[in-house]
Amino acid sequence: MEILKLVKQVQYYVIFMLASIFLLFFDPSCLPYEIGRFSDNILSEVAGVMLEITIIIVMFKRIEAKKEKDGINSEAQKAKDEINKIERRLREYIAFFLKDNFKDFKAESLFEEFSARDYERTIRNLNDLIRKLEDEHLSESITLKLQYYCKSEKEIFNNLIPVASGLTNDHFKAWVRITYFMNEIASKNGKINANTVKLIKKIKLFEEASYAQGVGS
Repeated sequence: MEILKLVKQVQYYVIFMLASIFLLFFDPSCLPYEIGRFSDNILSEVAGVMLEITIIIVMFKRIEAKKEKDGINSEAQKAKDEINKIERRLREYIAFFLKDNFKDFKAESLFEEFSARDYERTIRNLNDLIRKLEDEHLSESITLKLQYYCKSEKEIFNNLIPVASGLTNDHFKAWVRITYFMNEIASKNGKINANTVKLIKKIKLFEEASYAQGVGS
C-alpha cells in the first residue's frame, strides 16, 4: 500500500512538472494572432506558478516525512528506555537475593555490581556459584536464612510477574521460574539445595535474555 501511494505521488509530480515545462516552452506564435498575444503573457505566468506550487509541495512532503520519521524514532527510543527501566528494576531484586544469601560462599563481592554491562563476568560468577552449590550442601544456618528470605520476599517477586511481562518472552519465562523455585524453597517442598541450584540457573537465563536483546546495558 505504501509503495502504491508513493508511485501515485511520483506520477502526480511528473505530470505536474511536464505540464509546467510544456507551458514554459510552448510557442504561442503557432496560434492565431489575438490568442497568441494573450497566451504569450498568461502561459509564462501560469507555468511559473505551477513550478512554484510543485516546489512548495515537495518541500512540505519532505518536512512531513522527516517529522514522521523523527516521531517513530522518538517512540522507539521511549519504548527502549521503558524496557531498560523494567529490566534494571527486576535486576535489583535479583542482586539483593544473591548478595544477601550467599555470603558464606564468598559470592557477595562477586555480585556487588550485578550489572548487564559486564555480561561475561556475571555469567562466570553465576556458573561458579552453581558449581559450589552442586559440590557443597547448604549448611543448616544458610538453609534457614535462605528459607526465611524466600518466605519474606516471595510475594514481592510474585507481584513483579506482570512487570516482567513487559520485557521479552524469555525474560518473562525466566522470572516465572525464579518465583516458582523461590516459593518452593519458602514452603520447604523438595530438596532446598536442588531448588536453589535451579533458581540460580533461571537467574542465569534472565541474564542471557538481557544480553541477547541488548537490554539493561
